[in-house]
Amino acid sequence: MFCGSPLYHLTKSIRRGEVLPAVLFESLAKKISAHFGLNVYYAFLGDDKPPGKALNVVVDFQRDQSHPHIYTLDQSPDADVILGFLKELMESDMATRKEKESSLTLIAENNIRVKAHDFAYCARAEADEQLSAQNLLTFRQQFRSARLEDIVRDAHCPYFFYQSDHDVRVNRENGTSQRIVDAYLRMLRPHDPFGYFTAENLGARFDSIESFKRDFSGNWYYYFK
Repeated sequence: MFCGSPLYHLTKSIRRGEVLPAVLFESLAKKISAHFGLNVYYAFLGDDKPPGKALNVVVDFQRDQSHPHIYTLDQSPDADVILGFLKELMESDMATRKEKESSLTLIAENNIRVKAHDFAYCARAEADEQLSAQNLLTFRQQFRSARLEDIVRDAHCPYFFYQSDHDVRVNRENGTSQRIVDAYLRMLRPHDPFGYFTAENLGARFDSIESFKRDFSGNWYYYFK
């Protein structure tokens, strides 16, 4: 069931230039959750291929993968049901305003399509956006004595690079690598409003610059291929 804070949704709405109130999307997420029995975290309206918009519905694919509707939210008739919920909520909201925003016209002209997204990926992306290069530099400096050389993120998963293969083995055995994961999770926590990230799903990887240069000729394309 939907479980987010109004401030979180308001922030997302502002960042995406949305004109509709955040509370509307909270209500929409609750309606979709209740109707389909899915774990909908949030929904937001964003740009799509011109001239339309996309109603993005963020769902926990891992938790709900056995549910028959998990892969059909963007297809009729499921999409029609969801857009019906949105139209109903928008009409109710517009009725309380003196001016009628043009957003409601988008519904009538069928320029909105439903797009389902996996929460796991969205959660990583949202958190990743908040971690600056300075954050990562400061983090590396905390583990300078362990010879932590670099942090690279691919598909929003952190790869921690020690200087040598020997460092990888030593730091795994003495618990330093686990302490790095724990510290990284603490750094993510302020940007993880749903409490999604754990040591198990963080997807952290440990490697060495020595291995990167030796086995992949120092080429990131080949490393992540």
